[in-house]
Amino acid sequence: DFNACKNITFCGGYALNCLANFRYTQELPPDVNIFIEPVADDAGIAIGAAKHLWHTKSKDMTKRSLTNIYNASPIWNLENFEENINKIESKNE
Repeated sequence: DFNACKNITFCGGYALNCLANFRYTQELPPDVNIFIEPVADDAGIAIGAAKHLWHTKSKDMTKRSLTNIYNASPIWNLENFEENINKIESKNE
């Protein structure tokens, strides 16, 4: 039953529509949970599909906090900025 769904995820380029997302938070019942995938481009669709497959196949329904939207990338700060730039430049040579 579609109306029984209490968890909604938005991903892909559509997830960038802040006005629509706000409207959903106002119009949906308060017991509906909305999650907006932070990879707000069409790669978010693939990430969502991979997450769904993982949870379905592994039967692991553990909720994990997203601590960093750049999980696949190095964390950049002033201390390692130049080092990371040099790594990228050496790969492009």
